[in-house]
Amino acid sequence: MSHLFMRAPFEAVVGSQSTDYIVTMNATGHVHQTVVTVDAGNPARLNLQPLFPGRLTFKPDPSALIPANPSLPDTPAIKGNLYLELCERCIHELARAIPSIQYRLVFGYLGIALGSRFFTETVLRSLKKKSGSGFLPKRVKGKKLTTAAEISNSFARGELSVDIRPTKTSAVYTFPGLTPDSSNSLGTATFVLGLQTSDDPFHLPPSLADSETVDFTSGQDFFTVPLAYLFHHLRLRPDWSALAADGHANHAFFQALDEANEVSAPGRWRRVRVFLPGNRPGTSTTAKTFGDLRVIGRSAVGTEIWHSNLNQLGDVFVRRPTESFRLQIQGPSGIVPISFDPADSGELELDVTWPISPSNGTETIIDITAHVKVEGDPLTINPLVPLQIGAVDQKGLTLHRPGKRILAEKELIKPLQATLTAFGFQTPINGTFTRRTQRDVRAFQTQAQTTARLGSAGPIDPATVVAWAGTANGIADENTLAEMLVWRTKGYRSAVSDELWPDANRWTDAIPGTSTTFIENYHAWVVANFQRFNEIECLCNWFPLLLLVEYAAAHGLHLRLRYYPGVASTAEGGERRWDFTRVLIHDSHNGAFNTKSSFYRKVKSTVTARMIGELNSKPIAKADVIVGDLLIYDFDNPNSSYWHAEVVTNVSPTTVDTQSGSTPKVRPADHTSSHDDVPDNAYQETFRRWDFAQFD
Repeated sequence: MSHLFMRAPFEAVVGSQSTDYIVTMNATGHVHQTVVTVDAGNPARLNLQPLFPGRLTFKPDPSALIPANPSLPDTPAIKGNLYLELCERCIHELARAIPSIQYRLVFGYLGIALGSRFFTETVLRSLKKKSGSGFLPKRVKGKKLTTAAEISNSFARGELSVDIRPTKTSAVYTFPGLTPDSSNSLGTATFVLGLQTSDDPFHLPPSLADSETVDFTSGQDFFTVPLAYLFHHLRLRPDWSALAADGHANHAFFQALDEANEVSAPGRWRRVRVFLPGNRPGTSTTAKTFGDLRVIGRSAVGTEIWHSNLNQLGDVFVRRPTESFRLQIQGPSGIVPISFDPADSGELELDVTWPISPSNGTETIIDITAHVKVEGDPLTINPLVPLQIGAVDQKGLTLHRPGKRILAEKELIKPLQATLTAFGFQTPINGTFTRRTQRDVRAFQTQAQTTARLGSAGPIDPATVVAWAGTANGIADENTLAEMLVWRTKGYRSAVSDELWPDANRWTDAIPGTSTTFIENYHAWVVANFQRFNEIECLCNWFPLLLLVEYAAAHGLHLRLRYYPGVASTAEGGERRWDFTRVLIHDSHNGAFNTKSSFYRKVKSTVTARMIGELNSKPIAKADVIVGDLLIYDFDNPNSSYWHAEVVTNVSPTTVDTQSGSTPKVRPADHTSSHDDVPDNAYQETFRRWDFAQFD
């Protein structure tokens, strides 16, 4: 069911001609106004109408006297500005007609006078209860409004808004009329169309009723849409007669608007949309960066022929004849590279010809990408900005979504992730401070606490390195960012990288200088390191495999993990089947893998909890359990599709504590268990230990 019915802002009067409406389009700064001089030969032409369904708000002139009850007959009219805000449902209906204008449009009737009929037949009518007497409850500044006088007075003061729903067949409500001139032959109306914008995604612009400004359209956060531009495209659409209210599809005012829009000089309204680098959204979105940019049209010889500052949505409307020109954008630091294709690197100017509007009403827009530097340097920005989970890059800003705060007026997350990657941590560069980013920050902090560093020529002499004294908390705080700057300045890289580790030692070898074998050392390593990895969301088999792979990589150890070929979907209802008659091996150093992460990705997707239990571990007595050992559940069903794996993280004289992932994925740190004995449904009724000897 349609709710959007468009009207001319004047009553439809049979027999009217376009010459009865003299349209002038004015631009004062960034505001485009439409001034209409109306022939009052038929007084009905002076009657105003609601342009669309929506919310009405009035802002009286500062000098206006507000009667106690403006709805009483013969009460003096109140001068000011009347604003009509497009209703929520109609926003989406308008977007189907003109996809690039999915906005909460506001239409302003400027400099009008509200008489008592407007209050009784519009304000009070909109709030009247459908059954019985009285009005719908409204509160203003904590006070409940119950009487006609209170409601009318509050609306006249600009404190109360009301919703109106004109239909296709009737305007329903009585709008004010224009006051004719002294000869009673002409009336003049001034209109403005646009929307409020905000570059703060957490705080919407104040409601019109809360605004203290009489003419809020003059503010820098108001973006105007030329009335002639909107109706030019709407009226060319095949479904215009369905969108238009009865009697308004061929309203003479629209013809007058078209004629004014077709004047050869200065020409028709044209639109340029500017986007920041990256994928372009369907509808423009606000960005603080746009406020620093100016669009310029130049002739073939470089002479400036027009210019306009961008609004916060990245839009420019200019009146120009059909022409070819060179388009350029200037920022605070000079000319900004631009391109038609977001994937291109950009040029200093583009050759452009204004597109011709097709007869079906399809909007003609020039869309370009401005390759503005929206990223900042998180290591040198002053002051430093701590970054953590919840921080995200968005339209030239760094936001903290949980706290609903703007952290910086530059994007800092991608540069931080690129810095971590340059240090060797392979951090995904996606502009969101994810758990993975947190893990890599913590890995950097842990590495920085040691004196192990790589340089361009190999390992750095530990005697020349100062170990960082900060805390490994996964937060890129001021101390961490300062240490990152040290690394970048000195060209340090992590001594632990994602390259496939060397096959340098056997599991049964003794660690050089000690009598402890690499097998025996595994458990001490888990004690010292499992908390580096237990904040990562994972399935149950991932956590034990991750610890095993990280240990092998850190010590140059071979891994051969056995598995059954098959399918192991974790989706609800997903297929899970294996060929238990065949055992295959993932060999870390047989040439199939060139990075640590590629090996880990393969084993975690194929070596299930059941295969850890049956093929890669051996039973041990409870008395022999130490940190790093395993607990595998088969739920008393050897044919069960779902088994479960836990890692022992603490052993006391009475209990064994474990951590594990799960389905769906969880952080092992949040998924803990404590056992005073071997669980009844443990595989083979024992704890288990990796069968290290078979890995060689």
